[in-house]
Amino acid sequence: MIRIEEMVNYFDYDYPQPKNEKPFSITTELSQAPWNTKRQLVHIGLQGKLV
Repeated sequence: MIRIEEMVNYFDYDYPQPKNEKPFSITTELSQAPWNTKRQLVHIGLQGKLV
């Protein structure tokens, strides 16, 4: 069995660093669900400022 917390940080994403004095950047992507074209999936990525 795979727990969801094992999947959350499994992949490396190349999100942009926040600009100016903002603490984080937000990246979003929207697409149709492949199993039901009446539904949509949203991917939300947050990148905190590297210190």
